[in-house]
Amino acid sequence: MKNRRKVLGGWRGTVRAAEAKYKSKNGRYGDLTALRQAHMLDALVFESDEPTETGPGTNLVAKSTHFELTASADGEHYKVLIYESWDEWSVSVSADEASSGWGVGHTTAVP
Repeated sequence: MKNRRKVLGGWRGTVRAAEAKYKSKNGRYGDLTALRQAHMLDALVFESDEPTETGPGTNLVAKSTHFELTASADGEHYKVLIYESWDEWSVSVSADEASSGWGVGHTTAVP
């Protein structure tokens, strides 16, 4: 889990850098589609069936990874949430233009 948190955190860093570049160039933050169309997330390979690399620095985002990047209607704010779940555990990272966070937890209730 620690390893996956590092991987997801690296992807979050890639998104934050891309958002900074996108806003500098376009005057607003972009959503996932806008950043991908602008080739600002080319370092990440989306929709891979299973990542073959598992350590920090991997760039293969599996289909099972929830990767959400939204921008506000006025382009002044963005939010990114990346998480993975397996068995009864989940790991997540999140960020916006001002802060970031992470979490690890159970996905099912423990009796």
